[in-house]
Amino acid sequence: MKWANIKNIILGFLICVNVLFLAYISITTWQQRTIPEKVILASVKLIENEGFECSEDIFPSKYHDLPSLETTFYSASDLSELFFGKQVPFRTVGDTLVAKQEGKTLTVSSNHFIYESGCKPDSGSSLAKTKKALKELGINMNGAVYDEKDGYFYRMYKNTNLFDMYIDAKLGEDGKLCFVSAQWPKETASKGNIRISFIEHIMDLKPAFPAGGEIKNIELGYSLSLTGGDKYIFEPAWRINVNDELKILK
Repeated sequence: MKWANIKNIILGFLICVNVLFLAYISITTWQQRTIPEKVILASVKLIENEGFECSEDIFPSKYHDLPSLETTFYSASDLSELFFGKQVPFRTVGDTLVAKQEGKTLTVSSNHFIYESGCKPDSGSSLAKTKKALKELGINMNGAVYDEKDGYFYRMYKNTNLFDMYIDAKLGEDGKLCFVSAQWPKETASKGNIRISFIEHIMDLKPAFPAGGEIKNIELGYSLSLTGGDKYIFEPAWRINVNDELKILK
Protein backbone atom coordinates (compact mmCIF):
# COMPACT_ATOMS: atom_id res chain seq x y z
CA MET A 1 0.00 0.00 0.00
CA LYS A 2 1.35 3.39 -0.95
CA TRP A 3 2.35 5.85 1.77
CA ALA A 4 -0.08 8.47 0.43
CA ASN A 5 -3.00 6.04 0.92
CA ILE A 6 -1.84 5.21 4.45
CA LYS A 7 -1.65 8.93 5.30
CA ASN A 8 -5.19 9.47 4.01
CA ILE A 9 -6.51 6.57 6.09
CA ILE A 10 -4.79 7.88 9.24
CA LEU A 11 -6.04 11.42 8.58
CA GLY A 12 -9.58 10.18 8.01
CA PHE A 13 -9.42 8.14 11.23
CA LEU A 14 -8.24 11.16 13.24
CA ILE A 15 -11.01 13.34 11.79
CA CYS A 16 -13.63 10.71 12.76
CA VAL A 17 -12.21 10.50 16.30
CA ASN A 18 -12.36 14.31 16.66
CA VAL A 19 -15.94 14.45 15.37
CA LEU A 20 -17.01 11.72 17.81
CA PHE A 21 -15.18 13.49 20.65
CA LEU A 22 -16.91 16.81 19.88
CA ALA A 23 -20.27 15.05 19.66
CA TYR A 24 -19.65 13.42 23.06
CA ILE A 25 -18.76 16.78 24.64
CA SER A 26 -21.84 18.44 23.11
CA ILE A 27 -24.20 15.70 24.30
CA THR A 28 -22.67 15.66 27.80
CA THR A 29 -22.90 19.45 28.08
CA TRP A 30 -26.51 19.39 26.84
CA GLN A 31 -27.41 16.71 29.38
CA GLN A 32 -25.80 18.69 32.19
CA ARG A 33 -27.62 21.90 31.24
CA THR A 34 -30.99 20.35 30.45
CA ILE A 35 -33.45 19.78 33.28
CA PRO A 36 -34.99 16.26 33.14
CA GLU A 37 -38.53 16.21 31.78
CA LYS A 38 -39.87 14.48 34.89
CA VAL A 39 -38.55 17.38 37.00
CA ILE A 40 -40.29 19.91 34.72
CA LEU A 41 -43.58 17.97 34.87
CA ALA A 42 -43.38 17.78 38.66
CA SER A 43 -42.62 21.52 38.83
CA VAL A 44 -45.55 22.40 36.57
CA LYS A 45 -47.83 20.20 38.71
CA LEU A 46 -46.65 21.99 41.85
CA ILE A 47 -47.35 25.36 40.24
CA GLU A 48 -50.83 24.24 39.19
CA ASN A 49 -51.57 23.09 42.75
CA GLU A 50 -50.81 26.66 43.85
CA GLY A 51 -53.55 28.03 41.59
CA PHE A 52 -51.62 28.78 38.41
CA GLU A 53 -52.06 27.66 34.83
CA CYS A 54 -48.72 26.82 33.24
CA SER A 55 -47.76 25.00 30.06
CA GLU A 56 -44.58 22.94 30.23
CA ASP A 57 -43.68 24.51 26.84
CA ILE A 58 -42.97 27.88 28.47
CA PHE A 59 -41.28 26.43 31.56
CA PRO A 60 -37.50 27.09 31.26
CA SER A 61 -36.03 23.65 30.60
CA LYS A 62 -32.32 24.47 31.04
CA TYR A 63 -29.91 25.59 33.68
CA HIS A 64 -28.28 28.90 32.80
CA ASP A 65 -24.81 30.18 33.57
CA LEU A 66 -24.91 33.97 33.75
CA PRO A 67 -22.51 36.48 35.29
CA SER A 68 -23.68 39.22 37.61
CA LEU A 69 -22.91 42.71 36.31
CA GLU A 70 -21.41 45.92 37.59
CA THR A 71 -22.86 48.81 35.63
CA THR A 72 -22.00 52.50 35.50
CA PHE A 73 -24.67 55.00 34.47
CA TYR A 74 -24.07 58.43 32.97
CA SER A 75 -23.41 61.05 35.64
CA ALA A 76 -24.89 64.56 35.53
CA SER A 77 -21.47 65.79 34.42
CA ASP A 78 -21.33 63.20 31.60
CA LEU A 79 -24.80 64.18 30.42
CA SER A 80 -24.02 67.89 30.48
CA GLU A 81 -21.05 67.27 28.17
CA LEU A 82 -23.15 65.08 25.86
CA PHE A 83 -26.16 67.37 25.47
CA PHE A 84 -24.67 70.83 25.98
CA GLY A 85 -21.10 70.22 24.89
CA LYS A 86 -19.81 71.75 28.13
CA GLN A 87 -20.33 71.78 31.88
CA VAL A 88 -23.54 73.61 32.76
CA PRO A 89 -24.42 74.24 36.43
CA PHE A 90 -27.27 72.18 37.89
CA ARG A 91 -29.72 73.35 40.52
CA THR A 92 -31.20 70.92 43.02
CA VAL A 93 -34.96 70.38 43.08
CA GLY A 94 -35.76 67.78 45.76
CA ASP A 95 -33.72 64.73 44.79
CA THR A 96 -33.46 65.90 41.16
CA LEU A 97 -30.79 67.92 39.34
CA VAL A 98 -31.91 70.38 36.67
CA ALA A 99 -29.76 72.27 34.15
CA LYS A 100 -30.90 74.76 31.50
CA GLN A 101 -29.00 76.16 28.53
CA GLU A 102 -30.41 78.21 25.65
CA GLY A 103 -33.95 76.87 26.08
CA LYS A 104 -32.78 73.27 26.52
CA THR A 105 -33.45 71.40 29.77
CA LEU A 106 -31.66 68.40 31.27
CA THR A 107 -33.17 66.67 34.29
CA VAL A 108 -31.25 63.96 36.15
CA SER A 109 -32.66 61.78 38.93
CA SER A 110 -30.55 58.86 40.12
CA ASN A 111 -29.98 56.73 36.98
CA HIS A 112 -32.79 58.34 34.96
CA PHE A 113 -32.47 61.44 32.78
CA ILE A 114 -34.67 63.53 30.49
CA TYR A 115 -33.42 65.94 27.83
CA GLU A 116 -35.79 68.41 26.14
CA SER A 117 -34.73 70.95 23.52
CA GLY A 118 -38.15 72.57 23.18
CA CYS A 119 -38.53 71.80 19.48
CA LYS A 120 -41.41 69.85 17.97
CA PRO A 121 -40.76 66.13 17.32
CA ASP A 122 -40.85 64.94 13.71
CA SER A 123 -43.25 61.98 13.54
CA GLY A 124 -41.73 60.91 10.23
CA SER A 125 -38.16 60.45 11.46
CA SER A 126 -36.79 56.95 10.97
CA LEU A 127 -35.52 54.51 13.57
CA ALA A 128 -32.11 54.31 11.88
CA LYS A 129 -31.68 58.11 11.99
CA THR A 130 -32.67 58.22 15.66
CA LYS A 131 -30.17 55.53 16.60
CA LYS A 132 -27.46 57.24 14.53
CA ALA A 133 -28.14 60.56 16.28
CA LEU A 134 -27.78 58.93 19.70
CA LYS A 135 -24.50 57.26 18.69
CA GLU A 136 -23.13 60.49 17.24
CA LEU A 137 -24.00 62.26 20.48
CA GLY A 138 -21.81 59.74 22.32
CA ILE A 139 -24.44 57.46 23.87
CA ASN A 140 -23.27 53.84 24.08
CA MET A 141 -25.80 51.94 21.92
CA ASN A 142 -24.17 48.51 22.27
CA GLY A 143 -26.84 45.90 22.92
CA ALA A 144 -29.63 48.27 21.84
CA VAL A 145 -32.73 46.46 20.56
CA TYR A 146 -35.80 48.32 19.35
CA ASP A 147 -39.20 47.37 20.76
CA GLU A 148 -41.88 47.99 18.13
CA LYS A 149 -44.72 47.74 20.65
CA ASP A 150 -43.36 50.20 23.22
CA GLY A 151 -41.53 52.38 20.71
CA TYR A 152 -38.16 52.60 22.43
CA PHE A 153 -34.77 50.90 22.55
CA TYR A 154 -34.05 48.53 25.38
CA ARG A 155 -30.64 47.36 26.52
CA MET A 156 -29.30 43.82 26.25
CA TYR A 157 -26.15 42.22 27.62
CA LYS A 158 -25.00 39.21 25.56
CA ASN A 159 -28.57 38.65 24.30
CA THR A 160 -30.03 38.90 27.81
CA ASN A 161 -32.42 41.70 28.73
CA LEU A 162 -31.46 44.31 31.33
CA PHE A 163 -34.98 44.77 32.67
CA ASP A 164 -36.24 48.39 32.69
CA MET A 165 -33.14 49.72 30.94
CA TYR A 166 -34.49 51.75 28.04
CA ILE A 167 -33.93 54.84 25.95
CA ASP A 168 -36.75 56.75 24.24
CA ALA A 169 -35.60 59.41 21.77
CA LYS A 170 -37.22 61.67 19.19
CA LEU A 171 -35.77 63.81 16.44
CA GLY A 172 -36.92 67.29 15.47
CA GLU A 173 -37.57 68.47 11.91
CA ASP A 174 -33.93 69.57 11.73
CA GLY A 175 -32.79 65.99 12.31
CA LYS A 176 -31.37 66.75 15.75
CA LEU A 177 -32.45 65.15 19.03
CA CYS A 178 -35.26 67.12 20.62
CA PHE A 179 -36.28 64.64 23.34
CA VAL A 180 -34.51 61.83 25.19
CA SER A 181 -35.79 59.93 28.21
CA ALA A 182 -33.69 57.06 29.49
CA GLN A 183 -32.39 54.69 32.08
CA TRP A 184 -29.38 53.65 30.06
CA PRO A 185 -26.09 52.15 31.29
CA LYS A 186 -22.90 53.84 30.19
CA GLU A 187 -20.84 50.65 30.51
CA THR A 188 -21.05 47.13 31.95
CA ALA A 189 -18.49 44.76 33.42
CA SER A 190 -19.28 41.10 34.17
CA LYS A 191 -18.32 39.27 37.33
CA GLY A 192 -18.39 35.55 38.23
CA ASN A 193 -20.95 33.20 36.68
CA ILE A 194 -23.99 31.96 38.59
CA ARG A 195 -25.87 28.80 37.59
CA ILE A 196 -29.60 29.40 37.95
CA SER A 197 -32.87 27.64 37.21
CA PHE A 198 -36.48 28.78 37.41
CA ILE A 199 -37.17 25.78 39.67
CA GLU A 200 -35.49 27.68 42.50
CA HIS A 201 -38.18 30.38 42.28
CA ILE A 202 -41.31 28.23 42.15
CA MET A 203 -42.16 28.90 45.78
CA ASP A 204 -41.83 32.65 45.19
CA LEU A 205 -44.74 32.68 42.72
CA LYS A 206 -47.59 32.58 45.25
CA PRO A 207 -46.33 35.55 47.34
CA ALA A 208 -45.81 37.55 44.13
CA PHE A 209 -49.22 36.62 42.66
CA PRO A 210 -51.51 35.64 45.60
CA ALA A 211 -54.56 35.15 43.35
CA GLY A 212 -52.72 32.83 40.97
CA GLY A 213 -53.67 32.90 37.29
CA GLU A 214 -52.31 32.07 33.85
CA ILE A 215 -48.54 32.23 33.44
CA LYS A 216 -48.12 33.69 29.97
CA ASN A 217 -44.35 34.14 29.85
CA ILE A 218 -41.19 33.43 31.85
CA GLU A 219 -38.20 35.51 30.76
CA LEU A 220 -34.63 35.36 32.00
CA GLY A 221 -32.76 38.64 32.30
CA TYR A 222 -31.09 41.01 34.75
CA SER A 223 -32.55 43.11 37.53
CA LEU A 224 -30.99 46.11 39.27
CA SER A 225 -30.12 44.81 42.72
CA LEU A 226 -28.24 47.51 44.63
CA THR A 227 -25.85 50.40 44.28
CA GLY A 228 -22.32 50.85 45.51
CA GLY A 229 -20.82 54.26 44.92
CA ASP A 230 -21.04 54.97 41.19
CA LYS A 231 -21.59 51.26 40.45
CA TYR A 232 -24.98 49.61 40.05
CA ILE A 233 -25.17 45.84 40.57
CA PHE A 234 -27.34 43.75 38.24
CA GLU A 235 -28.12 40.13 39.07
CA PRO A 236 -29.79 37.38 37.01
CA ALA A 237 -33.57 37.39 37.55
CA TRP A 238 -36.81 36.05 36.11
CA ARG A 239 -39.58 38.31 34.83
CA ILE A 240 -42.95 36.58 35.04
CA ASN A 241 -46.11 37.51 33.16
CA VAL A 242 -49.24 36.35 35.01
CA ASN A 243 -52.56 37.60 33.62
CA ASP A 244 -50.57 40.39 31.84
CA GLU A 245 -49.08 41.57 35.16
CA LEU A 246 -45.27 41.64 35.17
CA LYS A 247 -43.16 40.99 38.26
CA ILE A 248 -39.48 40.20 38.74
CA LEU A 249 -38.28 37.30 40.90
CA LYS A 250 -34.61 37.28 41.93
